[in-house]
Amino acid sequence: MKVTAEREFDHAFVVIADDIKLVWAVLSEDIGTVTFEADCVDGIKRQFDSYEVLIEYQNASGKAFKSIDITARDEDGRASATLRLGTEYRYLANIALIVRAEEELAQKTRSRISEIIVELKPWYSPFRKANHIYVGLVIYVLLLNTSFIYTKDLAVEALKSMTSSGVSRELLVVIFVFILSVFLALLYLLLWGLGKLVARFFPKSAFAIGRGLERYNFDERIRWGIFGVPLSLFTAFAVNFIRSLF
Repeated sequence: MKVTAEREFDHAFVVIADDIKLVWAVLSEDIGTVTFEADCVDGIKRQFDSYEVLIEYQNASGKAFKSIDITARDEDGRASATLRLGTEYRYLANIALIVRAEEELAQKTRSRISEIIVELKPWYSPFRKANHIYVGLVIYVLLLNTSFIYTKDLAVEALKSMTSSGVSRELLVVIFVFILSVFLALLYLLLWGLGKLVARFFPKSAFAIGRGLERYNFDERIRWGIFGVPLSLFTAFAVNFIRSLF
């Protein structure tokens, strides 16, 4: 009986040339002829007849891959499979696999490809899956609480001073609204900047092929700097704090 076996993955991924070769090997063995179509940042979709041609693509930044569709079909049209790596639409899974074939073959192919896909997860995948809006709110609340702890006494004294000097309630309301507007504007800028940072240095789709490998290695150093420096400072602080207790 012919069936359709599907599976979706919404985690981040990093694809290198060897991964493309592994997918090609499975699909060509289980299904048949494999072709590739890449959607690039310059708005052009490029077709590749073999994985050798694909991995030799220069993948320059101005023509870099956004997504790759890997399609396999047998000669008789009885079996087919499509693996989509990457998407620009938030409501679609980042990786999608569809296999149409006899049930036993469809299950086998889906399982073999899924094993490859799971291994594509980068180390930052759990962080990338987290909602950066919530992360930004947590950071903002921590900063707000810290600033409040250190400035509340000054703020109380300033309010008492303005009240004793005859400042009207209407003016105090205007000042409060202004300060609130500034905090909201800072919150928006924080979330916007955090979103840009996450999208740039923690991408959901990374094709480390051709010159894309150089870009990925450069970004990897930046990523470890973003995580490594604060982690090192925290570790040093924790060690010194523990030593001070004994």
